[in-house]
Amino acid sequence: MVLMNRHQGILGFAQAPFLKLWASCLCIAATIGLAPSCHASPAFHQAQQGTLFFELDGDTIEAPALHTDVHIQVTGMVARVRLKQSFQNPHNHWINGTYVFPLPTNSVVDHLDMLIGERIIEGEIHEKEEAKKRFERAKANGQKASLVSQERPNLYTTELANIGPQEAITVVIEYQQMVAYDQGDFSIHFPMTLTPRYIPGSTFFFNTPSEEGLNDPKVVTDVSRIRPPINNTVKNPVSLTLDLHTGFDLSKLRSPYHEVTVKTLGQGHQRIRLLGGKTMADKDFELTWTPTAATKPRVVAFQQKWQDEHYGMLMVLPPQESLSLKRILPREVIFVLDTSGSMYGESIRQAKSAVNYALDQLSPKDSFNIVEFNSDYSTLSNEVLDVNPTNIAKAKQFTHQLKADGGTEIAKALHYVFNQARKTEKLRQVIFLTDGSVGNEAMLLSMIHNGLGQSRLYTIGIGSAPNRYFMQEAATKGRGTFTYIGNVHEVKEKMSSMLQKLKHPVMQDIQLVSDLDTQWFPNPMKDLYLGEPVIATFQGNSPLKSFVVSGNLGQSIWKETIPVSAVKKESGLHVLWAQDKVKHIHQQAQLGQLEMEQAKEQIIELGLNHHIVTPFTSLLAVEQTPSRPLDEMAQDKRFANMKPASSHLQMPKTATQSQFHLLIGLLMLLVSVCIWWFTQPRSNQKSIKIQEV
Repeated sequence: MVLMNRHQGILGFAQAPFLKLWASCLCIAATIGLAPSCHASPAFHQAQQGTLFFELDGDTIEAPALHTDVHIQVTGMVARVRLKQSFQNPHNHWINGTYVFPLPTNSVVDHLDMLIGERIIEGEIHEKEEAKKRFERAKANGQKASLVSQERPNLYTTELANIGPQEAITVVIEYQQMVAYDQGDFSIHFPMTLTPRYIPGSTFFFNTPSEEGLNDPKVVTDVSRIRPPINNTVKNPVSLTLDLHTGFDLSKLRSPYHEVTVKTLGQGHQRIRLLGGKTMADKDFELTWTPTAATKPRVVAFQQKWQDEHYGMLMVLPPQESLSLKRILPREVIFVLDTSGSMYGESIRQAKSAVNYALDQLSPKDSFNIVEFNSDYSTLSNEVLDVNPTNIAKAKQFTHQLKADGGTEIAKALHYVFNQARKTEKLRQVIFLTDGSVGNEAMLLSMIHNGLGQSRLYTIGIGSAPNRYFMQEAATKGRGTFTYIGNVHEVKEKMSSMLQKLKHPVMQDIQLVSDLDTQWFPNPMKDLYLGEPVIATFQGNSPLKSFVVSGNLGQSIWKETIPVSAVKKESGLHVLWAQDKVKHIHQQAQLGQLEMEQAKEQIIELGLNHHIVTPFTSLLAVEQTPSRPLDEMAQDKRFANMKPASSHLQMPKTATQSQFHLLIGLLMLLVSVCIWWFTQPRSNQKSIKIQEV
């Protein structure tokens, strides 16, 4: 509470109406003009773990979360996840809400339940535009409704209508995903937090012949959907249980970022829980397990019959000696390091440590350079440098002085890197270290596809919650690999593993062929690095009994016929195949190989047939009986919300000189209030109480 004495005018403003109006407008305009430079994201932008935002009277008020419960069931190579979030409306009026949550990039959402008291309303799949119309109609009629939509492959929103006073609501979302496999380790990841996405102030264009697709790659048109508000006091607890059915003995089981308890329930069956029962949602959860040497699989196959069609998923690990015995070629390595504000703190330390470790692994036959970027970019050198002690020391000094601040203008840095490519007999490898927290993914992915040339792009995700969708897609389009470093203590292990891949040749032009009429995805298959398996989903008219896998390894061809003798039955494989086909169609449209309307129609058909959320289909749950009296209105407005628990307690650093600009903006606002205050007409009131709410 602030008490202010009231006086009659200052500097004659009371006697100069035009002057005082001009001065007030000038100060307010200065405040508004400076505010964008801070890039202080609205709270919707920085939703942590999934946060329900209630909209009321122009203000968005965060609903206190009762609990978040996650149950993951892993069977072989497939995971089924049930995400249950409970909230309560603490107010005495009707409210509408928006729920924002990240999911794994390869997840396929296929089920929604809305629980209100004892009532369960199950979601149905609809074309996205039609679902939105039905939702708005139910909202206006006083019916409770929930609408789940995909904003990015790893970002979803749920809109909630007509939540009654003091009423509790539970949203249950289920999804399917594949387990990851790399260099002998299986792993699964569950995102608990979301790094804010940076939206470039003025988009940097990369002139390419094909930039049309399902999303305009030159503009971010859905900023309000991908940038949730923030809140800095509420911390939503999460409980997590993972039932692991591997069917084989394990040599290692690790949870690198959370303490857990492990209970063995039978051979090949472990139950994993968070130590203490719950945790704060400030970093992504990951579990890794390694089979014993005797049980390491070479071929894993699952099949399912669904609606008279046969679906399946398989994993094939080529013999490691075929990849590891080849000659190591000299390389030209370009490190691209993100030094934007979102990398502040632990993230920038991880990135610097990773670059320094990689510098020490370079061979005297290699050459290198470093490009750092935030709102702009700078380079260690104008040209690539030879690997020698002097240049390595110079490079380490360059990285040592780097600070994290400013925007995330990835396009400028990549444009420079691609344009600097020159004819060389060396392998040109671009190692890109970032949290990937951008909203213009489509433009950047198109840029990588069209500008890559003979280079290869390897992405390293940094921080507690990087944008894995962008990082994984960038690596795929860059014909490289994605590596995640979530802790500075992992740098040596993770970088060593990645650098081993970079030193060995790549298996290219991988083909899967069977004697049946089968649709395989992904198509084409991505290049294969040391320790990586061939993973594919398929659909056909009859069960798969054998297939041929082949690939080009330098001057030789690797080819093997593999019988599918011990096929395991698994449910939900059809949604994994449908997701892969949606992704394939989306890529065709982005590359101009398919008309946008055709692609949209095909994706809608897949979404409706397989009951999955896609860019053009949504899940909608509507209670048939209206619950809100029509004479009582539910407000539908938004306000600032709380900051993620993992954020630093400091001013935003996502734009250049953000702290200075924000201080100036606040000062101008204070001056504006003072001018208004001192120029008001006299009254007998001697003081006024200003209370922050």
